[in-house]
Amino acid sequence: MSKYLRHFRASDARQGLGQAARAHIPLFIKSFIENTGYTSPEPADSPTSMTAYAARLAIDIYTAQLADVEESKKLERLLHRYVKTHLIPALKTCKPSKQSPLRGDSGDCGAFREGL
Repeated sequence: MSKYLRHFRASDARQGLGQAARAHIPLFIKSFIENTGYTSPEPADSPTSMTAYAARLAIDIYTAQLADVEESKKLERLLHRYVKTHLIPALKTCKPSKQSPLRGDSGDCGAFREGL
């Protein structure tokens, strides 16, 4: 499972999009993240980067609610837009096979290739 996640990229998994649109997904996600004042050392369309960004926004929403309700609402809208536009579509299109991850199954994704 960890090998599967290490090589997963949203840009490869979103097979319903044209090749040109898929090629721009990392740029779109990176721009979204950077335009909100965050950065990531991982590729923008990796599960690590995508989920870490969503988690960071959720933490910031919680802390903003304590001090500035308007700021927390702004962050909630950002999180909702990000999850709806980038995170959910990526995770819906590429999922591990039905075999148990305990058996060392690397998953099944049309975009995943061993040895990348």
